[in-house]
Amino acid sequence: MTTDAFRRRESALEEEFFHRVDEELKQKLKEKWRREADREELKANTHIMDGSVLDELLDAGIRPQTVQALNLFPTVHVAWATGSVVEKEKEAVHHAAKQAGLDPDSEAWHVLDWWLHQRPPESLLKAWKDYIHALKDVVPPDTFAALKRQTVAAARDVAEAAGGFLGLLPVSAAEHKAIDELGASFDGD
Repeated sequence: MTTDAFRRRESALEEEFFHRVDEELKQKLKEKWRREADREELKANTHIMDGSVLDELLDAGIRPQTVQALNLFPTVHVAWATGSVVEKEKEAVHHAAKQAGLDPDSEAWHVLDWWLHQRPPESLLKAWKDYIHALKDVVPPDTFAALKRQTVAAARDVAEAAGGFLGLLPVSAAEHKAIDELGASFDGD
């Protein structure tokens, strides 16, 4: 009788183990499919065909529904240039987001807002730069030039919103450096 109980217990434990393994495999497969679907949708939305750039965006947490936030990342980058984000900078970033047509209830808005509260990793700046480099190959030159002007202007607006150093200068040295870096990204630097 005890041998039977042990065999039943062993069988139950074995079934539980394989059930857990099956569930983990199913989850990994679902994640892989979701990533592939997101990759294809990003490709369709951005017209970027470079798989390494698409993978880099996905690794940075950019999804098809949040790519609009990536377009506004430069404003966040400048807001963090001095090491912290002040309320006026947040307001300026939100203003830029509204002008870009971002819905405050959208996932992209929430990602943008998160970046204003939690400094994005440097890998996101690299992903944005690679995104810009890839865009250069898929949009007309005049559109790309307009995107550069709009991006730099929005970034400058955020920097000026903070009032610069002690409110005396329009843009701090750190913010000016960040704006220059963003502009240079459009030129391939």
